[in-house]
Formats: sequence, structure tokens, C-alpha cells
Amino acid sequence: MIGDNFDIPIMYQDLANSTMPPLNLTAGGYYGNTSYLGGITLPRQPDKDKLDLINKKDEQTKSTAKKILAGLGAAILLGGTIVLGQKIKKKGGIGKVLSQFWNTMTGKIKNIFKKK
Repeated sequence: MIGDNFDIPIMYQDLANSTMPPLNLTAGGYYGNTSYLGGITLPRQPDKDKLDLINKKDEQTKSTAKKILAGLGAAILLGGTIVLGQKIKKKGGIGKVLSQFWNTMTGKIKNIFKKK
């Protein structure tokens, strides 16, 4: 298909297409599929190799950044659970904390709908 490989410039692709209808030259011309390059594809260019190296380096950089962010997030989450666990112990357990949270939220919702 024409232009199906976006990594290779169109001037280096063989432009024959199996889905292309035959040329309809009724004045005694050629009737059939044609290729502008005659089935020849040009070799890869050094610029393409350089682009591949740049893309590979970008992917490695993104992968490293994702790993660093995941590690940082895990450290923050672990530290947060330790601090939260200590606060829950001080307040008397998870049941009391959830009860206080529920009462606070329902009180706020009631205040929203309360007539002034």
C-alpha cells in the first residue's frame, strides 16, 4: 500500500499496491498494475540508522524516568502508610477513625442543604 510504512520516506518505497486498480488506458496503452520504481527498493540510508538510535535512546530515557517515578511513589506511599498508621493508633483504632470521618462528612452534607 502506498505510504503504509511511515518510517521509510515515500521516495524509497516501492509504490506498487495490490489493492490499486489496473491502469485503464483504452487508447492502446498498458493495462495492468504498475510500479513506479519497477519493483526496486532503495537501500536504507544512514540517516535512518541515526534516527533509530535516537528513538532507542529516547525510549531508554522514558523507561528510566518511569522506574524512578515508580520508586519515588512507592517510597512516598510507604512513608504515608507509616504516618497514617501512627495517627490511627493515637485515635483509638480504624473503627473510630472511620466513624469520625463518616460523621464529619454527613455533617458537611447536611450543612449544604440546610436552609439559611
